[in-house]
Amino acid sequence: MNAVVRDYSSLCLEEKRERLLAAMLRQGIDAPESILMPPSQEQLRMWFATRMQGAAGAYNLCNAIPVPDGVPVTFLRRCFEYLVCRHGILRSRFVERDGMPWLQTLPFEQCGFQVSEEPAGERSHQDCVAAVMAVERGHAFDLASECLVRIRWLADAAGGGTLVVNVHHIVTDTWSLAQFAAEFGKVFEAFAEGHEPELSPLDAGYRDYGLWQKHWLRGIEAQAQLNYWRQHLHGIRPLNLPQSSPRPSEKVWFGATVPVDLPKTVVARLDGVQRDMGVTRFALLCAAVSLALRAMGGPEDVVLGSSVSTRREPLLEPVFGLFLNQVAMRFQMGANPSVREYLVQSARVTRDALNHSDLPFGEVVAALSPDRDPSRSPLFDALVSLQNTPRSALQGSAGQFAPAWGQDPAKFDLSFFFEEEGGQLIGRLVYASKLFSAQTGQAIVTALATILAAIPDGGEQTLVQFLSSIEGRVTMNTTQVEGGNVSRFKRGERKAVDLTALRPVEESIMPAGFPYLYQAREAGLDALGWIRGQQLQVAERRREHGAVLLRGFKLAEVGMFERVVQLTCDHVIAGYGDLPEEKGTDRVYGSTPYPNNRRILFHSESSHMANWPLHQFFACVVASETGGETPIVDVRKIYDQLDPMVRDRFARLGLTYVRHFIPGLDVPWHAFFKTHDRAEVEAICARSGATCQWKHDDILMVRQPSQAVAQHPVTGRWSFFNQIMLHHPYFLYEEEREALISLYGAENLPRMVTYGDGSEIGEDILADLLALYERNEVAFTWQAGDLLMLDNMSIAHARNPFSGARKIIVGMGDPVDARA
Repeated sequence: MNAVVRDYSSLCLEEKRERLLAAMLRQGIDAPESILMPPSQEQLRMWFATRMQGAAGAYNLCNAIPVPDGVPVTFLRRCFEYLVCRHGILRSRFVERDGMPWLQTLPFEQCGFQVSEEPAGERSHQDCVAAVMAVERGHAFDLASECLVRIRWLADAAGGGTLVVNVHHIVTDTWSLAQFAAEFGKVFEAFAEGHEPELSPLDAGYRDYGLWQKHWLRGIEAQAQLNYWRQHLHGIRPLNLPQSSPRPSEKVWFGATVPVDLPKTVVARLDGVQRDMGVTRFALLCAAVSLALRAMGGPEDVVLGSSVSTRREPLLEPVFGLFLNQVAMRFQMGANPSVREYLVQSARVTRDALNHSDLPFGEVVAALSPDRDPSRSPLFDALVSLQNTPRSALQGSAGQFAPAWGQDPAKFDLSFFFEEEGGQLIGRLVYASKLFSAQTGQAIVTALATILAAIPDGGEQTLVQFLSSIEGRVTMNTTQVEGGNVSRFKRGERKAVDLTALRPVEESIMPAGFPYLYQAREAGLDALGWIRGQQLQVAERRREHGAVLLRGFKLAEVGMFERVVQLTCDHVIAGYGDLPEEKGTDRVYGSTPYPNNRRILFHSESSHMANWPLHQFFACVVASETGGETPIVDVRKIYDQLDPMVRDRFARLGLTYVRHFIPGLDVPWHAFFKTHDRAEVEAICARSGATCQWKHDDILMVRQPSQAVAQHPVTGRWSFFNQIMLHHPYFLYEEEREALISLYGAENLPRMVTYGDGSEIGEDILADLLALYERNEVAFTWQAGDLLMLDNMSIAHARNPFSGARKIIVGMGDPVDARA
C-alpha cells in the first residue's frame, strides 16, 4: 500500500474530514455547505456553556426594532430572507457526534427561518412588545434542530409595527449585528427602488475561519501564547468580594443592573490623563474597576476578564459570525505603586493581553486546569467591556440593533459595560442578584465613579494613600457571610502581596531606569518556554528601556544561549568577523580579546560599518573575580544632552572611519572578510560604500564613510550612534598612542576617525564626549548565568578591566542596512 494512502487510512474520521477540507481550500474549491464543519473554539465554548443548568436565554441577543408606517410584513420578510441566504452561519445548526458539536449549514428551504406575525389582542402595542420580548429573552434555543434566528412581527394600529429579533450569540457578535444592520439597510433600499441589492462579495465564510483556527492551534505561535498565559496567571485566586448572600453551589444567572453615571467634566479630565500618560481608555477603566473592587474589600491581586474581537484580517470584517474571545488580565497592587505607575502598569497588562488574545480562552482554561467550581466562571469573576463601535454603526434602516439594557443575565459575579458615544462614556454594572444586594451593587458603582473622578488629581499618591483619601466619599454598607451569620463588612488592613509566591519571575527596574530586570524565582523554571511566552513583552521592555537583564534563568550555556537569540530575533547574524567564534557554531562569539587590565571604551556595535545588528546579547558563563562589568549608556540620552551645535555638526558631516588591518595587531583581513580573495574583498568594500587600498606587508586600509547619529527604525528615536571612542587615538593610553605613532606613523594608525569631510574632531569635543558618557554610564556586577539583551541603537556598551577568569559570550541579530 502506498505510504501516503496508508497514513491517510489510519486517521480518524475528524482528521480525514479536516485534511479533505484543507486540501479543497488550498485549491480554491469551496466545500459544499452540507459538509459538517468543526465549530470555532468560541462556538465550542459557548455550546458547552448553554448546556449548563439555568443557562436558558443567557446567550440570547434580543432587540425590539420599530418599523415605520406603510412597510408591509411581506417586504420585511423578503429583506431578511435575502440576508439569511447570504450568510450561511445564520442557517447553521450544531449536530452532536460522540458528545461533540459539528457545524451544519442547511439550505435556506430547510433551515426553518420565518417571520411570524403576533396578534395584538386587547393589549396595547407597548405591552404586547414587552410580553414578546420577555418570552424571547427566556427562550431556550435547541442548537441542534432550531433556526438560531427568530423574528416576530407585531403590527400596531397606525399601520407600522415592531420587529422583535432574537439571535443566539453562538452565531453572532456585536460587530456582526452592525454589519447585518448596514446590509439590511442597503437591501431595504434596493428592494424599495425595484432592483437587486449590490453588496460586496464575501471572499471568506465563518466556516473558513473555524478551520483556519483549528490548524493555527497546532502551530508554534499558539504554544508561545499559551506559555504567556501560564506565566501571567500563575497563582491567581478568586475575587471573593464580600457578598450579601451565601454563594450557591451552582451558577446563578439572575442579574440586576445599575447605571454608571459619569459627568462630561469627569470624562474630559480622564481624556487628559490618557493623553498625558499614553494610556488607553480601556486600560484606565480596568485600573479604576480593580481599585473599586479593592475599595469594596476585594484583594490586592485582581483578575478581570474582557471580550476581545478575533477579526484580525480585513477579509473577515464583512463575515457574519462569532469572533469573540475572552482574556484574563491580572492587576497587582501589592507593591503599592503610585496611581500614575499603576495606570502605566495597567496599560501594559491590557496591551500584553491583547497581544496574546488569539489563543482561545478554552485552551487557556484547559492548560491551567483551575479547581472546578460550578458556581463560578473559570479564571475570573468580574468582566470589563468597552464597546467603542458607535451606536450609529449599529443603526439600520429598519431600526436599531444596539443591545437593550434591560434584564441582563449575570454571566459573571460582576460585569462592567461601557460604551463611548459623542464624547460621553455610558456605563452600567450587571451584578449577580443572588450574591449581592441592590445596596451593594449601588455601593460598587459609587466607589467606581468616585475613583474615576479622583484619578486626575491622584497621580503621585500611592494606592494606599489614594484609596484612603476617597474613603470618606464612598459609603460602603455591605455585609459579609461569616459562618452563616450576616455581619457588617469592614475592610481589613492592606498587606503587601508576596510576588515571589505568585509569579515565577519577578520584574523590576534598576535605579537608573535600565536595564529592565527579570529575576527568575523558581529553580526549575522552563526558561526557554518562559521566553517563548514572553517574547512580545520582553521586546517591548527592550525597546522602552534599551536593555533587559535576565537573571537566574541559567541561559549562559552556548547551545541554550543560541536558542534564545534565535527565539528573540527574526534573523541571527552569523560569521561576524570582528569577534572570535565559539566552537561548533558561527552564530555565538567570544567577547573582544583585549588585555584584562585595559578598559574597552563605549561603542555602538558595528556602527562604523554599512550594516549593524539592531539587537545584541551578552551572557555570563564565568564571572570575573573583580571588575569585568559591561557598563552601558543610553545613547538616546547622549544625543539629547549634546550641545545642539556640536550635535548638528555631527549630523551634517557624519564620520569617516579609517582602519588598517595590520597582521598581528588587528583581526587579519581574511578572517574579517571571510575570504582570501583580494578581489572579493574589494567587491565587498564597494558594495558597502567603502574604499580600500592594499599596502606593504599584507596590510589592508579601508576607508568607510558613516553616520554619527541615527534614527531608530522602529521607535523613531534619535541616538548618538558611532564608534568614535574606539577609533580615535585621543582615547588611547598615552604610552600606547606614542608607541603606535612611532611604529606606523600618524597616517597609518590601526584605527582613526574624522568628520565625514576629513576634518579633525577637536580634542575639546572629544573630552566633553568622554565626560558625558561617564556621567550617564550604568554598570552592574555580572553573575554566572546572566543574560543581557540590548537594543544596539539605543544602548552603547563598554568593558571594565578585570582580574581572574572571565567568559562572556555574544550574539547578534536583525541587521539594519545604513543604505536602506
